[in-house]
Amino acid sequence: MSRIEGLVAEIVDVFGEKTSFISAVYFIKRRFYLFGGALGLIMGLPLRDFFFFLLAGGLTSLAVYASAEHYLFKIDHIFFSSSGRSKREIFGKYYANEIGRGLSLRMTEPENLVGSEGRAIEETRSLFQQRLAVELDREFKRSDWRYFVAACLYCQK
Repeated sequence: MSRIEGLVAEIVDVFGEKTSFISAVYFIKRRFYLFGGALGLIMGLPLRDFFFFLLAGGLTSLAVYASAEHYLFKIDHIFFSSSGRSKREIFGKYYANEIGRGLSLRMTEPENLVGSEGRAIEETRSLFQQRLAVELDREFKRSDWRYFVAACLYCQK
C-alpha cells in the first residue's frame, strides 16, 4: 500500500462517511471568493446596487472562509488527538522512510563516497543516524500541518 493510500485509510477509519464532506468543505475554503461573489451577485442584482453587491460578497466570503477554516481545524484536532495518530507518529509512519531513503541516496553520491573513504563502517552509520535525526526534525518542522486531513483527502482524488 502506498504512503498516501495508507494515510487515507487511517483518515477513513477515524471519520468514516464524513470524508466526502470534509473534501467538499476544503474545496469551498479554497474557492471561498467564488461563493461570496455569487451570493453577492444574487443579492446585488435585484437591488441594482453595486455597493450592496460588494458588501454582501465580501461579508459572505469572510463568513465562508472563517467557518470552513474553523471546521477544518476541528477535524485536524480530532484526527491528531485520536490514539496513535499524533503529528509525530503520522510523520514517522508515512514520511520518515522516504526522508531516510533520500538521505541515503545523497550519501552514496560520488563526492560523498570519496569523503567517507577513510571512515570505518560504524562511524559512517553513526554519521548517517545523526544526519537522519537532523533531517527528520527539519522536515517535521517544515511540514504544513494546517488542514492536513482535508489536504490528504483532496490529494487522493
